[in-house]
Amino acid sequence: GHTDAVGTDEANLLLSRQRAAAVAEYLVRTFGIASSRLDVQGHGERRLKHPAAPEAEANRRVEVVLLD
Repeated sequence: GHTDAVGTDEANLLLSRQRAAAVAEYLVRTFGIASSRLDVQGHGERRLKHPAAPEAEANRRVEVVLLD
């Protein structure tokens, strides 16, 4: 989970974790994916997709990465 750079670092880290957890919950509930197969992480504002625009909506996202 990621956030934009609006707000405090602590608040953004919490929000990004909540955002990632919500997506994981959706994947479990909707597609029956075992929660043990998911690793939920929050990165807050540390990995902005658009660093030149720290408040951009594109920075508010969740990335799903397939690990082999």
